[in-house]
Amino acid sequence: YCILQHRCFTILIYNNWQQIFSDTLILIICGFISGGMTQSKTSSLNYSILPIVLTLSVTLLGVLTAVGATNVFGGTKLLYFRERASNLYVFPYFISRILLDIIIIFFKSFAFGTIFYDVATPLMNRERLVTMFIFTAYAASPIGYMASIVISDKPSTVATTAAVSFVLGGLMTGLNPELVTVKTYTFPLSQIYDLSFGGWAVEGILSEWIVQAPFPYMSTAQEFFEDKGFTITSDTWITNIANLFIIGTFLRFVTLILLITINRDKQLHENFGILNNLYFWNYCKTKIRKQKLAKLQSDVL
Repeated sequence: YCILQHRCFTILIYNNWQQIFSDTLILIICGFISGGMTQSKTSSLNYSILPIVLTLSVTLLGVLTAVGATNVFGGTKLLYFRERASNLYVFPYFISRILLDIIIIFFKSFAFGTIFYDVATPLMNRERLVTMFIFTAYAASPIGYMASIVISDKPSTVATTAAVSFVLGGLMTGLNPELVTVKTYTFPLSQIYDLSFGGWAVEGILSEWIVQAPFPYMSTAQEFFEDKGFTITSDTWITNIANLFIIGTFLRFVTLILLITINRDKQLHENFGILNNLYFWNYCKTKIRKQKLAKLQSDVL
């Protein structure tokens, strides 16, 4: 494991520090821009613009973090296939990369959240805002892991990651359709919305922001957003932090399963039962098709 961790550090951080620096710089710029759109030291909380800007902020963070995470497993696929053929244990390999990427995610989201807080001057505690952004990035990054494992070429991986992150971070935050409507949805739409890191992040930040607002803005804003389906209480922040942690951990578990099951032929390992059945079925169909083609050619001749 120590050898894997050292090599992973060399690949992901030492040889890639310029990319990490440029990604962090882009996030700092995004934090500055989105924070400037969320000024709270005014005569009101500006109800209409606040959730929109928060949605923009978590979407930018989620998309950029997830796209950056595509290199964690996608950048060394051939090396992984070769070493799996030599009986590399998947779990230590997985853990060595995940732990280092969590450190990178923490660094990037901390920079984003700190700049956002200094520019936006929100009506909430700095630590709580930055923590929400950190867990947002934690929940969003596995999208990049999974896409890089399932999809082979880099451009398609990045495009798919950005699209899925945008949907889960930007289009499922309860703005349109509103959360009141979303809560009436049945399976599987309601479960898909539950996986939206953007929805939990926006509600958590919005709730904490409003709870800390002075009277009479707090009660007015609370009534306004609760009518739209948001939960505005002092406990919403910690509940949504827990939900983001659960989403991120669950998707990492799915990543581990994909790492083991996808491209097993390239790892020189036998496929599992159901996969073997699928491959056997495809083999039979291909063989029958070839026999029909050969018969047709013989008839023609």
